[in-house]
Amino acid sequence: MRLHLITRNRLVVAFALFSLASAAQAQPSKARVLRLSLPHINSFYLQPSGEHDAKVNTGFWGFGVGLLFGHSRSQYVGVSASVGADVKVPVPAFVDYIGEYEFMTTYAIDLTNNHIRGHFSFGYGLAYGTNRWELDYFDDPAAMPPTRDPVERRSSSLGLAFPTYYSLNDRFSLGLTYRPYLYRFGADAGFRYEHVISIEIAWNIELP
Repeated sequence: MRLHLITRNRLVVAFALFSLASAAQAQPSKARVLRLSLPHINSFYLQPSGEHDAKVNTGFWGFGVGLLFGHSRSQYVGVSASVGADVKVPVPAFVDYIGEYEFMTTYAIDLTNNHIRGHFSFGYGLAYGTNRWELDYFDDPAAMPPTRDPVERRSSSLGLAFPTYYSLNDRFSLGLTYRPYLYRFGADAGFRYEHVISIEIAWNIELP
């Protein structure tokens, strides 16, 4: 009987401690953070309208800005806007293009809820984006003749956003965001899969 009472009391104490921890964790946080980010590596999988095959490439450079609003000790809501490109060099430099070349650019707006676990944060939410694919020709004596006329395709789509960040310290973090786009708007509206994956470094500035 005594063993039963001790076990039951331990369970009651453990449940009480768990309840207190959960209540403390659910207390609202008023933290507001401005996040400036450089989506430095961007990987594209696009299916432009009027093209027979998917367009795939990985390149560099971009910029993003976001606002983070803490609503508990371990969660925050994030609203962000970003642009990413596929420039073929990772450092600021003059790039000489010769002949035909494809360019890809993405513009995205994300609304996510994020959970903090130690140094990591994991998010999920909605993404609205405009993806652009362009085929251009740069004339040069060494260039092969163009296979077709230059063309540009744009599409706006609704999809999902899954951001993951690792906090290096109070100011800086490394991030990876996967955006699968699922529904396309416009003349060819319908379900069509595209995605953009971005790796970035972020600077977090706490607001008053």
